[in-house]
Amino acid sequence: MNLLAFLFLCHPGFFHILCVLLPWREGSVFSSVIQAAGDDEFRRLAAWLKSAPNSAREHAALRMARLVVGTGDEALDYLMHAEVVLRETDLPPAAAAGFAGAALERHLRQLVLQLRGDIEVDGKAAKLTRWADQLKKEGVFTAADVQLVANIQGYRDSAAHGWMERVSANDAAWVIENAREVVRRYPLAGRLSLVQARDAS
Repeated sequence: MNLLAFLFLCHPGFFHILCVLLPWREGSVFSSVIQAAGDDEFRRLAAWLKSAPNSAREHAALRMARLVVGTGDEALDYLMHAEVVLRETDLPPAAAAGFAGAALERHLRQLVLQLRGDIEVDGKAAKLTRWADQLKKEGVFTAADVQLVANIQGYRDSAAHGWMERVSANDAAWVIENAREVVRRYPLAGRLSLVQARDAS
C-alpha cells in the first residue's frame, strides 16, 4: 500500500501539511500527491475507508483542531461539543442529547428573533416545537422540519426529565446529526436567505 496515499486519505490534515512544506511547482500539491500515489491506489483506499471501523473524521488531531479552531458558527460549535460528550466521556448519552437539543432550541429562538424582531412571551413553555411552529408560520420551515424538531424534542425532554435509560447512544448520535442538519439548512441570515436555503435543500 502506498504510504503517501494512506496518509493523505486517513489524515486529511496531511494535505494541509504538504501545502505548507512542499513547493508549488508544475501544478498543485494535490495533483502531485495523486501522481505519486497512483489513481488505482486511491480508488482502492477510498473503498476501504467507506467500510473502515473508525472514521478519519475522528482522528485525534482533527478532533483537537475542531475544538481549538471551532466551526465559525455558535450552534455548530455547541453540537460539536455535544458529540465530544457522547463519544469521549462516561456521561450517559442523554447528557449529549439534552445539550444538543438545547443548542438547537437556542438556534431556532435566534432565527425567530431575527425574522420577527422580537420574541413573544405568552407564558407558555418555550420548547423546540414552539419555535419550529413559528418558523413554519413565517414560511421558513416545512411540515417535515416541524416533525423532525418534534422528534428531537422527544429525546431532549427524556434527557431533561432524567429518563436516562430512554436515550441510547444511537439516539443521541441521531439527535446531534439531525440538529446539525437543521442548523446548516437554516443558518442565521436574512429572511430571504432562509427561505432560499429551505427551497434549495
